[in-house]
Amino acid sequence: MNEKLPPVLEDLRVINDNKELLFGKLHEEGYITEEQKEVIIEETEVIYTLLGDSEKTIADNQSYRDAIGSGAGDPRGAFGVDAGSFLNVRSYYSDLMDSLERMKKTGIMDNLHIIMNSHSLPEMLSAMPRGNKSYISTDMVLSSTEGGK
Repeated sequence: MNEKLPPVLEDLRVINDNKELLFGKLHEEGYITEEQKEVIIEETEVIYTLLGDSEKTIADNQSYRDAIGSGAGDPRGAFGVDAGSFLNVRSYYSDLMDSLERMKKTGIMDNLHIIMNSHSLPEMLSAMPRGNKSYISTDMVLSSTEGGK
């Protein structure tokens, strides 16, 4: 959790900070419905909060265990802290699954899979010509802007 969760949280933070723009654009382009947009915006916030709370609970538990190891904490309290942490994380997990289920019910997960499958890197790059740069497959091709070369 200490290794895997922080990068996931950072990615989710970026998505969460830009959720209106990201999902608004998907709706605008017809990839998702208005209902799906509203649900994914709401659930993105929920998921980000739940994972952040999980990370904090685990970090607090580790801090208490570190205090016990250094002689500052009461070892008899470790069971209570562990039990409380377990119950909190189990509740977060249950809420996370509920959130994912709400998204699945709208069909948005199917839409997102279709978007991912139909937008491979070569397809995306070929759709993004900029000035004298274009792409053939994943290779960048530079072309002259003067003299037809």
